[in-house]
Amino acid sequence: MIPWRWRLALAALWLTSCGEELEPPASGVASLVLEGARQRSYDLASADALSGFTVERGEWVLADADGARVLLQRKTDELFCWIHAPEPASARDVDVSVRFRPLSGKEDASGGIAIRGEGDRYLVIRGNGLEHNFRAYLHGNGRREVAAGTSIAPIAIGEWHTLRVVALAERVQAWLDGELLLDFETALVEPGWVGLWTKADAVTEFADLRVAYR
Repeated sequence: MIPWRWRLALAALWLTSCGEELEPPASGVASLVLEGARQRSYDLASADALSGFTVERGEWVLADADGARVLLQRKTDELFCWIHAPEPASARDVDVSVRFRPLSGKEDASGGIAIRGEGDRYLVIRGNGLEHNFRAYLHGNGRREVAAGTSIAPIAIGEWHTLRVVALAERVQAWLDGELLLDFETALVEPGWVGLWTKADAVTEFADLRVAYR
């Protein structure tokens, strides 16, 4: 029989070897403030809610959910799906928030905010209902790499969650359900579009997209 203290040590070693982040959330860190920003909110209840949006990958449609209109990504055979808002056309410093609800997915059950996008280059911060982490990924040239992450319980599938991202130059912060979890620096400082994102077979609803930028 292996003693409990050795079991715990082996479990920690296994998590580390699997690349699971063990650092604590970014509690006690001062929140970034985007001053002098333009504000834009997107009302997904209107008939022309998707006017001006650009679908890069996926099947993004308006749908009814709990008596309200939402934006639904329902394509399940793309590796990554993303759509970007008409405004800002290009911005570096942003404060973006959205509510999202992962409905299903066996490989992935995620929703994310992408910023500084240009083609397939962007920084995405996402929550996932199947993994014990909250992560930021840097995408570009058909590849992606982890930019930051922390360990959390998987988010609840079928429930609404709030995601917020603030980026000022190299500094980026991200909140999930009102809790600041990530505070990191990124090499991607080129301006670009702001969008929403899913992965693999995730079917996800989005609502209340708000963007501040300068």
